[in-house]
Amino acid sequence: MIVRSPTMTDEQNYDMKSSSSNNNSIMKKTNNAKKKKKKCINNRHYRRQRRCSSTRTLSISGLAVLFLHAQLHTASGNINFPVPSVPNPLQLLFENTNCLINKVGSECVQYCNNIRRSSGIYYGIRGDLLDEHISCVSNSRTRSMDVASNPSMQLADTMDDLRRSLDELREELRQMREFQRQVLGADVDGTGDLLRDNPAVKAKRRREQFDKVAKTVEVWAERLLFEEGEEEGWVYTPCNKIFKNKFNPSNTIQCFMKWLPDPRGEDADPNDGGTPYPCIKVYATIDASYDKVCHFLADEENLPVYNDLVIQNRDLEDIDSHSKICWGRSPQILFIKPREFVTFCHHRWKRDGTQIVVNQAVDHHSLPPVTKEQNGKVCRAYALRGANFIWRDPNDPSKTKFALLAHANPGGGLPEWAMKSAINALAPIEPYKLFHKIEKGAQKQQVPPPTTFTSSGSGKSGRPGGLSQLGYACFWPQGGGLEDQQLKEENIMQNDNEDIVGEHDDHGGGQNMAPVPYSE
Repeated sequence: MIVRSPTMTDEQNYDMKSSSSNNNSIMKKTNNAKKKKKKCINNRHYRRQRRCSSTRTLSISGLAVLFLHAQLHTASGNINFPVPSVPNPLQLLFENTNCLINKVGSECVQYCNNIRRSSGIYYGIRGDLLDEHISCVSNSRTRSMDVASNPSMQLADTMDDLRRSLDELREELRQMREFQRQVLGADVDGTGDLLRDNPAVKAKRRREQFDKVAKTVEVWAERLLFEEGEEEGWVYTPCNKIFKNKFNPSNTIQCFMKWLPDPRGEDADPNDGGTPYPCIKVYATIDASYDKVCHFLADEENLPVYNDLVIQNRDLEDIDSHSKICWGRSPQILFIKPREFVTFCHHRWKRDGTQIVVNQAVDHHSLPPVTKEQNGKVCRAYALRGANFIWRDPNDPSKTKFALLAHANPGGGLPEWAMKSAINALAPIEPYKLFHKIEKGAQKQQVPPPTTFTSSGSGKSGRPGGLSQLGYACFWPQGGGLEDQQLKEENIMQNDNEDIVGEHDDHGGGQNMAPVPYSE
């Protein structure tokens, strides 16, 4: 700052002020020149360093390429490789710029993917799922190109698909077993079979078991009733002369007897020792229509009308709509005290209308057997096996054919001589009395209209069925018996007296089911 002197004039002060301004301008120009000179020097130094660095890099790269070319040329013998040209700085600049563009592009793609993931989260889609989907799509495109040109990869992919399918099937089986555990209440073993502790499966197996027993008994009964005769040891037992005119005046009832061991196979008593028991078969022609006979026998109230050998009865268990386990009690017969019976009963209707009721002795958990007569308890007897075949008389529609088979063990440890004494006294009377009473009762039976009882359409009949015989009583008042497929009307008319395929003609409408009547 120039301080004006009070002694100076205005001209002197102005001159001094101008001189100072000039000096300041000169100093500024000098400083600017120095700065520009320094900047130029720095720029030249920088460019020199870049040029030297590029030259050194290019030199090293060129030498490396030339050295590699020389090595390849020496190793290859006569093969000549062209010497690559050394790239110039502009080419390097272009390549670097291209790399930079690719890097920026990748970052842009990644940014877009991030935006898409964030929008997916808004709709409940997780980002990791989108990452997996994007990677799977890109990998699948690359792999599809490789697989198309490589058969081994195609086979590997096929094996992978098969393995995944097997894993899915294994998972479905696991879920099915879990469903069986939770819903059915049963465990599943390694083979996928339900264990025996499931009530529903246990009941089904029990039904199947007893249906098999019924078929076995029916085949057994057909053989004894319609294939065997006196040549096989059956002995004709005529009616007692005292009761003949009352019970069998027209010789329409015939009775045969044979002593046989317990035929139940695995269900037989292992301690029995093959002891023979009485078996009777009876053939009868009842002077009453088939419908009357069936309805009379199916009515439980008629039991005491025709069967004196059962005084009490009740059902223990319903196996199915057509089979059950029954309990029955017989009175004292001669010197044989009262007995109780536990019997499985099964009934069905054949295609030609024949009703078949079969039975076999069984044990039941609700009634343990008493095997010996002691302490006033009722001893167990056994209706080992039996069968009833009822069908229309083919020669006279107003009459009914009946074939009965009964094989029983009186139980209580009776000696053989006692059993034979009782049977010899009863056989000439009881069978004849039974069918005589059935005939008299059926003649009085009122039959409902035919439209009252119809088939259910599910293989089960709506007709009442059942009856009572030696030691047992089984009734199905609401129907439910198995029903074979009905024959067409024209087939019935053509084959009225002919065999039905797979069935014996003697109990299916044939004319010669029973032996020629004996003259007494």
